[in-house]
Amino acid sequence: MSQRMAMKPRSSDVVAGICRNISRRALNVGLLGLAAGGAIPARAETTVLNDLLRYRVSHSIYGDIGTYANEVARQGDTVIVRTTVRLLVSLLGIALYRENADRTEHWSGDRLVTFHGVTTENGKTTNVFGEARADGFIITSPQGIVVAPANVRPSNPWSAGFLNSDTMMLSDVGSVQHVVIGPPTITVLTINRSSVRTKEYRIVASPAYKVWLNERNVPVMFAVYDDSGLVTFTLLG
Repeated sequence: MSQRMAMKPRSSDVVAGICRNISRRALNVGLLGLAAGGAIPARAETTVLNDLLRYRVSHSIYGDIGTYANEVARQGDTVIVRTTVRLLVSLLGIALYRENADRTEHWSGDRLVTFHGVTTENGKTTNVFGEARADGFIITSPQGIVVAPANVRPSNPWSAGFLNSDTMMLSDVGSVQHVVIGPPTITVLTINRSSVRTKEYRIVASPAYKVWLNERNVPVMFAVYDDSGLVTFTLLG
């Protein structure tokens, strides 16, 4: 839940830009990790906890355009996050844009150890690799090699972990940007026909976005604002 995001209304380029924003910014965006369920009691090393966070992706103009999912597996201090993105934008029954992405994050405590992402956008595939080293986090992508701070977060909202860093890696292209996170405000949302009390965080980035966490620090919704309109990711029941 993404740099070339400017859109020209009533063209296929508009739609492509919309979906780039999704994968690059929406926390991913992003947006961006603690455990998906917030604070979790200590468990034996052999215990594995799996959480599946699946979101409906919708656009203010084009309606529902796909799904975004994070599967979180924990074993002791190790966390593996597998992200699946399936997007299809169509107009009058004609497919204008398609994006599939599969990404894996390996965490040790609060540090990202490795990252691998494969994004296929209208038939063009981009690979992004990342690895923790003593001097930071090394990212290799078609854009080259970037050394990010050790506390970098992928643009992926699988938890409240984005609060622990001001540096974000765009998961689909591997570029890095500085973000500013504002203080939370209490907001009540309607999620799956239920009222949910949340903490709303505004993130200053390019473009700007918001994340809503429930009382267990699970991201129940996040949204990206850009020239195309509003792209919203809503947690499914």
